[in-house]
Amino acid sequence: MAGDTQRCPAVWLTLRWDFAVLQRFWPDYRLEPARTSLLLRTLVQDARVGKLFVEPHLQPQFWVEDQKIRFQGCRAARHDDHIHLQL
Repeated sequence: MAGDTQRCPAVWLTLRWDFAVLQRFWPDYRLEPARTSLLLRTLVQDARVGKLFVEPHLQPQFWVEDQKIRFQGCRAARHDDHIHLQL
């Protein structure tokens, strides 16, 4: 899955940013795999949920695979520290 993000071409004008320079100013929050896994499993079972956007390299640590879990694409902001839900 990590290959999905590595396939993104290097483009100067892109919205796929990570704010590496600013990271030192923000608290170092980490996703909690057990809790995030429970959340993802609950959400994929809910018929109202259409898609969940998760970085491909993070998904294996959550032990959840489902067609609703997607990579948001190369032109989106990175999702290393959060997920997005689409109904």
